[in-house]
Amino acid sequence: MKESSIIVFLLLIFLSILGKNLVSFTLNQKEYKLLEKTTLNLDYSMLRFHLIGDYGMFNTLMKFPILPLELTAQAMAKYAKENPISFIMTVGDNFYDMEKVYHNSVVSKTMEIFNAGDLNKLPWYLLYGNHDCYFNDYFGDMIEKIFDNIFMPRCPWNMTLPLGNGFVSFTFLSCTLICMRPYQNYHVERQCSKSKFYYDPAKEYKWIEDHLKYISNQPNILWNFVLIHNPIFSVSTANGDSESLILNLLPLLEIYNVDAVLSGHTHNMQYHTIKKQNGTSPYIKQEYDPVCIGYPKIPCDGKKIYCYNKNVTCPSSGFTCNNLTTYEDGISWANNKKYVEYKKGKEIHQIVQGGSGADLSPLCLNSTTPMTQLDFALADFGFTEMTLTENYMKIRYIHSNSTEVLFESVIYT
Repeated sequence: MKESSIIVFLLLIFLSILGKNLVSFTLNQKEYKLLEKTTLNLDYSMLRFHLIGDYGMFNTLMKFPILPLELTAQAMAKYAKENPISFIMTVGDNFYDMEKVYHNSVVSKTMEIFNAGDLNKLPWYLLYGNHDCYFNDYFGDMIEKIFDNIFMPRCPWNMTLPLGNGFVSFTFLSCTLICMRPYQNYHVERQCSKSKFYYDPAKEYKWIEDHLKYISNQPNILWNFVLIHNPIFSVSTANGDSESLILNLLPLLEIYNVDAVLSGHTHNMQYHTIKKQNGTSPYIKQEYDPVCIGYPKIPCDGKKIYCYNKNVTCPSSGFTCNNLTTYEDGISWANNKKYVEYKKGKEIHQIVQGGSGADLSPLCLNSTTPMTQLDFALADFGFTEMTLTENYMKIRYIHSNSTEVLFESVIYT
Protein backbone atom coordinates (compact mmCIF):
# COMPACT_ATOMS: atom_id res chain seq x y z
CA MET A 1 0.00 0.00 0.00
CA LYS A 2 1.35 3.41 -0.93
CA GLU A 3 2.23 5.79 1.87
CA SER A 4 -0.47 8.27 0.78
CA SER A 5 -3.10 5.53 0.85
CA ILE A 6 -2.07 4.56 4.39
CA ILE A 7 -2.42 8.17 5.52
CA VAL A 8 -5.88 8.45 3.97
CA PHE A 9 -6.90 5.14 5.55
CA LEU A 10 -5.76 6.24 9.02
CA LEU A 11 -7.45 9.62 8.56
CA LEU A 12 -10.75 7.95 7.72
CA ILE A 13 -10.52 5.80 10.85
CA PHE A 14 -9.82 8.89 12.95
CA LEU A 15 -12.69 10.83 11.43
CA SER A 16 -15.14 7.96 11.84
CA ILE A 17 -14.47 7.97 15.57
CA LEU A 18 -15.50 11.63 15.82
CA GLY A 19 -19.04 10.85 14.72
CA LYS A 20 -21.50 13.71 14.92
CA ASN A 21 -18.89 16.39 15.47
CA LEU A 22 -18.26 16.26 11.74
CA VAL A 23 -19.81 18.08 8.86
CA SER A 24 -20.27 16.02 5.72
CA PHE A 25 -19.43 17.63 2.40
CA THR A 26 -20.06 16.18 -1.04
CA LEU A 27 -17.89 17.61 -3.80
CA ASN A 28 -17.88 16.33 -7.37
CA GLN A 29 -19.95 13.29 -6.35
CA LYS A 30 -17.37 12.22 -3.76
CA GLU A 31 -18.09 12.40 -0.06
CA TYR A 32 -15.50 13.67 2.37
CA LYS A 33 -15.56 14.00 6.14
CA LEU A 34 -13.95 17.29 7.08
CA LEU A 35 -13.17 18.82 10.46
CA GLU A 36 -14.55 22.31 10.92
CA LYS A 37 -11.94 25.06 10.79
CA THR A 38 -13.92 26.73 13.59
CA THR A 39 -16.01 25.15 16.30
CA LEU A 40 -19.56 24.62 15.10
CA ASN A 41 -21.68 25.07 18.19
CA LEU A 42 -24.59 22.76 17.44
CA ASP A 43 -27.50 21.88 19.65
CA TYR A 44 -28.36 18.59 18.01
CA SER A 45 -32.02 18.91 19.01
CA MET A 46 -32.31 22.21 17.08
CA LEU A 47 -30.47 24.01 14.29
CA ARG A 48 -30.81 27.77 13.89
CA PHE A 49 -29.05 30.03 11.39
CA HIS A 50 -29.41 33.36 9.60
CA LEU A 51 -29.80 33.72 5.86
CA ILE A 52 -28.72 36.84 3.94
CA GLY A 53 -28.33 37.64 0.27
CA ASP A 54 -27.21 40.35 -2.15
CA TYR A 55 -25.55 42.28 0.63
CA GLY A 56 -22.03 43.01 -0.61
CA MET A 57 -22.45 46.71 -1.38
CA PHE A 58 -20.70 49.37 0.69
CA ASN A 59 -22.29 52.59 -0.54
CA THR A 60 -25.11 54.41 1.22
CA LEU A 61 -28.27 54.08 -0.81
CA MET A 62 -31.21 56.36 -1.50
CA LYS A 63 -32.12 58.29 1.64
CA PHE A 64 -30.48 55.98 4.14
CA PRO A 65 -28.04 57.80 6.47
CA ILE A 66 -26.45 54.48 7.46
CA LEU A 67 -25.19 51.62 5.34
CA PRO A 68 -28.15 49.21 5.01
CA LEU A 69 -25.86 46.24 5.61
CA GLU A 70 -24.90 47.73 8.98
CA LEU A 71 -28.58 47.86 9.94
CA THR A 72 -28.97 44.25 8.87
CA ALA A 73 -25.91 43.19 10.86
CA GLN A 74 -27.16 45.02 13.96
CA ALA A 75 -30.59 43.41 13.70
CA MET A 76 -28.99 40.00 13.26
CA ALA A 77 -26.81 40.53 16.32
CA LYS A 78 -29.86 41.44 18.39
CA TYR A 79 -31.72 38.30 17.38
CA ALA A 80 -28.67 36.08 17.73
CA LYS A 81 -28.25 37.31 21.30
CA GLU A 82 -31.81 36.30 22.16
CA ASN A 83 -31.82 33.15 20.02
CA PRO A 84 -28.23 31.96 19.45
CA ILE A 85 -27.36 30.75 15.97
CA SER A 86 -24.81 28.21 14.78
CA PHE A 87 -23.79 29.82 11.48
CA ILE A 88 -24.64 32.33 8.74
CA MET A 89 -25.52 31.25 5.23
CA THR A 90 -25.68 33.41 2.09
CA VAL A 91 -27.48 33.05 -1.22
CA GLY A 92 -24.99 34.94 -3.35
CA ASP A 93 -23.79 38.34 -4.52
CA ASN A 94 -21.47 38.50 -1.56
CA PHE A 95 -19.10 40.91 -3.32
CA TYR A 96 -19.89 43.53 -5.94
CA ASP A 97 -16.46 45.20 -6.10
CA MET A 98 -14.56 42.09 -7.14
CA GLU A 99 -11.22 43.74 -7.79
CA LYS A 100 -10.90 44.55 -4.08
CA VAL A 101 -11.58 40.97 -3.04
CA TYR A 102 -8.02 40.05 -3.97
CA HIS A 103 -6.77 42.70 -1.58
CA ASN A 104 -9.03 41.29 1.14
CA SER A 105 -10.54 44.73 1.72
CA VAL A 106 -14.10 43.76 0.83
CA VAL A 107 -14.08 40.56 2.87
CA SER A 108 -12.41 42.31 5.80
CA LYS A 109 -14.98 45.13 5.61
CA THR A 110 -17.80 42.57 5.68
CA MET A 111 -16.36 40.86 8.73
CA GLU A 112 -15.84 44.24 10.41
CA ILE A 113 -19.50 45.15 9.90
CA PHE A 114 -20.54 41.85 11.48
CA ASN A 115 -18.37 42.24 14.58
CA ALA A 116 -21.47 43.03 16.67
CA GLY A 117 -22.39 39.98 18.68
CA ASP A 118 -19.31 38.20 17.34
CA LEU A 119 -21.24 37.21 14.21
CA ASN A 120 -17.96 37.47 12.30
CA LYS A 121 -16.59 34.58 14.37
CA LEU A 122 -19.32 32.16 13.36
CA PRO A 123 -18.93 29.82 10.39
CA TRP A 124 -20.11 31.47 7.15
CA TYR A 125 -21.24 29.38 4.17
CA LEU A 126 -21.22 31.46 0.98
CA LEU A 127 -23.05 30.67 -2.26
CA TYR A 128 -21.75 32.18 -5.51
CA GLY A 129 -24.07 34.75 -7.10
CA ASN A 130 -23.93 36.21 -10.59
CA HIS A 131 -21.85 39.22 -9.47
CA ASP A 132 -19.43 36.86 -7.74
CA CYS A 133 -19.17 34.88 -10.98
CA TYR A 134 -18.64 37.87 -13.27
CA PHE A 135 -15.06 37.84 -12.03
CA ASN A 136 -14.43 34.12 -11.57
CA ASP A 137 -15.73 31.20 -9.57
CA TYR A 138 -12.64 30.21 -7.65
CA PHE A 139 -11.74 33.23 -5.50
CA GLY A 140 -13.54 31.44 -2.67
CA ASP A 141 -10.54 29.11 -2.53
CA MET A 142 -8.35 32.07 -1.63
CA ILE A 143 -10.83 33.49 0.88
CA GLU A 144 -11.05 30.15 2.69
CA LYS A 145 -7.29 30.12 3.19
CA ILE A 146 -7.26 33.61 4.70
CA PHE A 147 -10.44 33.54 6.79
CA ASP A 148 -10.80 30.46 8.96
CA ASN A 149 -14.54 30.80 9.36
CA ILE A 150 -15.51 31.33 5.69
CA PHE A 151 -16.45 28.43 3.45
CA MET A 152 -17.05 29.05 -0.27
CA PRO A 153 -16.46 25.89 -2.34
CA ARG A 154 -17.07 25.86 -6.06
CA CYS A 155 -20.53 24.61 -6.92
CA PRO A 156 -22.17 22.17 -7.00
CA TRP A 157 -21.56 20.80 -3.52
CA ASN A 158 -23.44 19.50 -0.52
CA MET A 159 -23.26 20.00 3.23
CA THR A 160 -25.01 17.65 5.65
CA LEU A 161 -25.44 18.66 9.30
CA PRO A 162 -26.67 16.58 12.25
CA LEU A 163 -30.07 17.29 13.75
CA GLY A 164 -31.61 15.14 16.47
CA ASN A 165 -31.56 11.56 15.30
CA GLY A 166 -31.05 12.56 11.68
CA PHE A 167 -29.47 15.09 9.36
CA VAL A 168 -30.20 18.21 7.30
CA SER A 169 -28.97 18.39 3.72
CA PHE A 170 -27.95 21.65 1.98
CA THR A 171 -27.12 21.41 -1.73
CA PHE A 172 -25.41 24.46 -3.28
CA LEU A 173 -25.87 24.97 -7.04
CA SER A 174 -23.80 27.07 -9.43
CA CYS A 175 -24.41 30.62 -10.59
CA THR A 176 -24.57 29.52 -14.23
CA LEU A 177 -27.18 26.78 -13.91
CA ILE A 178 -29.81 29.31 -14.94
CA CYS A 179 -28.05 29.55 -18.32
CA MET A 180 -29.44 26.18 -19.39
CA ARG A 181 -31.78 26.85 -22.30
CA PRO A 182 -34.58 27.68 -22.79
CA TYR A 183 -34.84 31.19 -21.44
CA GLN A 184 -36.21 34.38 -22.92
CA ASN A 185 -35.50 37.10 -20.45
CA TYR A 186 -33.41 40.23 -20.87
CA HIS A 187 -31.94 39.99 -17.39
CA VAL A 188 -30.94 36.34 -17.79
CA GLU A 189 -29.45 36.97 -21.24
CA ARG A 190 -27.33 39.75 -19.80
CA GLN A 191 -26.30 37.70 -16.77
CA CYS A 192 -25.30 34.66 -18.83
CA SER A 193 -23.34 36.74 -21.34
CA LYS A 194 -21.24 38.22 -18.51
CA SER A 195 -20.75 35.11 -16.35
CA LYS A 196 -17.58 33.08 -16.50
CA PHE A 197 -18.63 29.64 -17.70
CA TYR A 198 -16.74 26.95 -15.85
CA TYR A 199 -19.58 24.43 -15.88
CA ASP A 200 -21.70 22.65 -18.43
CA PRO A 201 -25.25 23.11 -17.09
CA ALA A 202 -26.27 19.75 -18.60
CA LYS A 203 -23.51 17.98 -16.64
CA GLU A 204 -24.47 19.83 -13.49
CA TYR A 205 -28.08 18.71 -13.92
CA LYS A 206 -26.85 15.13 -14.15
CA TRP A 207 -24.96 15.65 -10.87
CA ILE A 208 -28.05 17.23 -9.29
CA GLU A 209 -30.32 14.36 -10.26
CA ASP A 210 -27.90 11.69 -9.05
CA HIS A 211 -27.28 13.57 -5.82
CA LEU A 212 -30.92 14.37 -5.00
CA LYS A 213 -31.91 10.80 -5.78
CA TYR A 214 -29.32 9.59 -3.29
CA ILE A 215 -30.46 12.11 -0.66
CA SER A 216 -34.13 11.18 -1.09
CA ASN A 217 -33.32 7.54 -0.41
CA GLN A 218 -31.70 8.31 2.94
CA PRO A 219 -34.32 7.85 5.69
CA ASN A 220 -32.27 9.86 8.17
CA ILE A 221 -32.41 13.08 6.08
CA LEU A 222 -35.01 15.12 7.97
CA TRP A 223 -34.91 18.29 5.86
CA ASN A 224 -33.69 18.70 2.30
CA PHE A 225 -32.63 22.16 1.03
CA VAL A 226 -31.34 23.44 -2.29
CA LEU A 227 -29.57 26.80 -2.65
CA ILE A 228 -29.43 28.58 -5.99
CA HIS A 229 -28.83 32.29 -6.47
CA ASN A 230 -31.55 32.98 -9.04
CA PRO A 231 -35.06 32.27 -7.76
CA ILE A 232 -37.32 29.92 -9.68
CA PHE A 233 -40.30 32.23 -9.19
CA SER A 234 -40.26 35.97 -8.68
CA VAL A 235 -42.43 39.08 -8.78
CA SER A 236 -39.70 41.68 -9.02
CA THR A 237 -38.35 44.32 -11.34
CA ALA A 238 -35.04 42.45 -11.16
CA ASN A 239 -36.54 39.45 -12.94
CA GLY A 240 -39.70 37.40 -13.14
CA ASP A 241 -40.10 33.65 -13.20
CA SER A 242 -37.18 31.65 -14.56
CA GLU A 243 -38.41 29.54 -17.46
CA SER A 244 -35.18 27.56 -17.49
CA LEU A 245 -35.36 26.63 -13.80
CA ILE A 246 -39.08 25.83 -13.97
CA LEU A 247 -38.56 23.42 -16.85
CA ASN A 248 -35.26 21.86 -15.77
CA LEU A 249 -34.83 22.18 -11.99
CA LEU A 250 -38.34 22.23 -10.55
CA PRO A 251 -39.26 18.68 -11.70
CA LEU A 252 -36.19 17.29 -9.90
CA LEU A 253 -37.06 19.18 -6.72
CA GLU A 254 -40.56 17.70 -6.80
CA ILE A 255 -39.53 14.13 -7.59
CA TYR A 256 -36.77 13.98 -4.98
CA ASN A 257 -38.69 15.61 -2.13
CA VAL A 258 -36.83 18.87 -1.65
CA ASP A 259 -38.44 20.85 1.16
CA ALA A 260 -37.24 24.35 0.38
CA VAL A 261 -35.21 26.40 -2.10
CA LEU A 262 -33.13 29.28 -0.75
CA SER A 263 -32.45 32.06 -3.26
CA GLY A 264 -31.58 35.73 -3.62
CA HIS A 265 -30.78 37.81 -6.72
CA THR A 266 -33.94 39.93 -6.49
CA HIS A 267 -33.13 42.72 -4.05
CA ASN A 268 -36.22 42.19 -1.93
CA MET A 269 -37.84 39.48 0.19
CA GLN A 270 -40.38 36.96 -1.09
CA TYR A 271 -41.98 33.72 0.10
CA HIS A 272 -43.63 31.33 -2.36
CA THR A 273 -45.11 27.85 -2.01
CA ILE A 274 -45.34 25.45 -4.94
CA LYS A 275 -47.66 22.43 -4.83
CA LYS A 276 -45.71 19.25 -5.52
CA GLN A 277 -46.97 17.24 -8.48
CA ASN A 278 -44.19 14.64 -8.72
CA GLY A 279 -42.40 16.44 -11.52
CA THR A 280 -45.48 16.90 -13.69
CA SER A 281 -46.38 20.50 -12.81
CA PRO A 282 -47.54 22.13 -16.07
CA TYR A 283 -45.59 25.22 -17.02
CA ILE A 284 -47.84 28.27 -16.92
CA LYS A 285 -46.06 31.30 -18.30
CA GLN A 286 -46.06 34.38 -16.13
CA GLU A 287 -47.65 37.47 -17.62
CA TYR A 288 -44.77 39.80 -16.84
CA ASP A 289 -45.84 43.44 -16.81
CA PRO A 290 -43.77 45.31 -19.47
CA VAL A 291 -43.64 48.32 -17.14
CA CYS A 292 -41.49 46.22 -14.82
CA ILE A 293 -38.77 45.41 -17.34
CA GLY A 294 -35.53 46.99 -16.25
CA TYR A 295 -34.43 48.52 -12.97
CA PRO A 296 -36.32 51.69 -11.94
CA LYS A 297 -33.62 54.18 -12.92
CA ILE A 298 -33.39 56.79 -15.65
CA PRO A 299 -30.31 58.21 -17.43
CA CYS A 300 -29.26 61.68 -16.38
CA ASP A 301 -26.04 63.44 -17.42
CA GLY A 302 -24.18 60.20 -17.94
CA LYS A 303 -25.43 58.64 -14.72
CA LYS A 304 -28.46 56.65 -13.59
CA ILE A 305 -30.77 58.22 -11.05
CA TYR A 306 -33.08 56.10 -8.93
CA CYS A 307 -36.85 56.23 -9.45
CA TYR A 308 -37.86 56.58 -5.83
CA ASN A 309 -41.26 57.81 -7.01
CA LYS A 310 -42.89 58.86 -10.29
CA ASN A 311 -42.00 62.52 -9.77
CA VAL A 312 -38.27 61.93 -10.24
CA THR A 313 -37.16 63.74 -13.41
CA CYS A 314 -33.81 64.51 -15.02
CA PRO A 315 -33.78 68.32 -15.51
CA SER A 316 -31.34 68.30 -18.43
CA SER A 317 -32.86 65.53 -20.52
CA GLY A 318 -36.47 65.57 -19.41
CA PHE A 319 -36.46 61.83 -18.75
CA THR A 320 -39.03 60.96 -16.12
CA CYS A 321 -39.95 58.01 -13.91
CA ASN A 322 -43.64 58.55 -14.58
CA ASN A 323 -44.08 55.39 -16.70
CA LEU A 324 -41.90 53.09 -14.57
CA THR A 325 -42.67 50.92 -11.57
CA THR A 326 -40.97 52.95 -8.88
CA TYR A 327 -39.79 51.96 -5.45
CA GLU A 328 -42.84 53.53 -3.81
CA ASP A 329 -45.13 51.70 -6.25
CA GLY A 330 -43.74 48.31 -5.39
CA ILE A 331 -42.72 48.33 -1.74
CA SER A 332 -44.99 45.52 -0.62
CA TRP A 333 -47.34 42.96 -2.00
CA ALA A 334 -50.95 43.52 -0.97
CA ASN A 335 -51.20 40.75 1.60
CA ASN A 336 -52.03 41.05 5.26
CA LYS A 337 -50.67 37.62 6.17
CA LYS A 338 -48.24 37.63 9.06
CA TYR A 339 -48.24 33.91 9.85
CA VAL A 340 -48.91 30.72 7.87
CA GLU A 341 -48.65 27.00 8.60
CA TYR A 342 -47.99 24.13 6.21
CA LYS A 343 -47.65 20.36 6.37
CA LYS A 344 -44.26 18.99 5.35
CA GLY A 345 -44.11 17.20 2.02
CA LYS A 346 -46.98 18.79 0.13
CA GLU A 347 -45.23 21.94 -1.09
CA ILE A 348 -41.81 23.24 -2.00
CA HIS A 349 -41.12 26.44 -0.09
CA GLN A 350 -39.15 29.10 -1.95
CA ILE A 351 -37.40 31.50 0.43
CA VAL A 352 -36.09 34.56 -1.41
CA GLN A 353 -33.79 36.75 0.67
CA GLY A 354 -32.08 39.32 -1.51
CA GLY A 355 -32.75 42.38 0.62
CA SER A 356 -29.79 42.38 2.97
CA GLY A 357 -27.83 45.39 1.78
CA ALA A 358 -27.82 46.24 -1.94
CA ASP A 359 -30.03 48.75 -3.76
CA LEU A 360 -33.61 47.51 -3.58
CA SER A 361 -35.69 46.12 -6.45
CA PRO A 362 -39.37 47.09 -6.30
CA LEU A 363 -42.00 44.40 -6.66
CA CYS A 364 -43.83 43.96 -9.92
CA LEU A 365 -47.33 43.86 -8.49
CA ASN A 366 -49.15 43.02 -11.73
CA SER A 367 -46.93 40.02 -12.48
CA THR A 368 -47.95 37.52 -9.80
CA THR A 369 -46.77 34.12 -10.91
CA PRO A 370 -49.67 31.70 -11.57
CA MET A 371 -47.69 28.62 -10.46
CA THR A 372 -47.21 29.54 -6.80
CA GLN A 373 -48.95 30.82 -3.73
CA LEU A 374 -47.28 34.12 -2.87
CA ASP A 375 -47.57 34.53 0.88
CA PHE A 376 -45.19 37.42 1.46
CA ALA A 377 -43.18 40.00 -0.48
CA LEU A 378 -41.52 43.23 0.58
CA ALA A 379 -38.99 45.53 -1.08
CA ASP A 380 -37.04 46.50 2.02
CA PHE A 381 -33.94 45.46 3.94
CA GLY A 382 -33.90 42.39 6.14
CA PHE A 383 -32.67 38.89 6.81
CA THR A 384 -34.22 35.47 7.40
CA GLU A 385 -33.96 33.47 10.60
CA MET A 386 -34.42 29.72 10.11
CA THR A 387 -34.98 27.25 12.92
CA LEU A 388 -35.04 23.49 12.33
CA THR A 389 -36.04 20.63 14.61
CA GLU A 390 -37.11 17.08 13.92
CA ASN A 391 -40.74 18.22 14.11
CA TYR A 392 -40.85 21.60 12.39
CA MET A 393 -39.11 24.24 10.30
CA LYS A 394 -39.69 27.89 11.23
CA ILE A 395 -38.93 30.69 8.76
CA ARG A 396 -38.98 34.30 9.96
CA TYR A 397 -38.38 37.39 7.82
CA ILE A 398 -36.99 40.18 10.00
CA HIS A 399 -36.84 43.87 9.14
CA SER A 400 -33.37 45.44 9.40
CA ASN A 401 -34.50 48.86 10.59
CA SER A 402 -37.32 48.07 13.04
CA THR A 403 -36.12 44.51 13.89
CA GLU A 404 -39.79 43.52 13.59
CA VAL A 405 -40.75 40.01 12.50
CA LEU A 406 -42.49 40.81 9.23
CA PHE A 407 -43.67 37.32 8.32
CA GLU A 408 -43.42 33.82 9.76
CA SER A 409 -44.04 30.40 8.26
CA VAL A 410 -43.96 27.09 10.12
CA ILE A 411 -43.83 23.72 8.34
CA TYR A 412 -44.77 20.78 10.56
CA THR A 413 -43.84 17.12 10.03
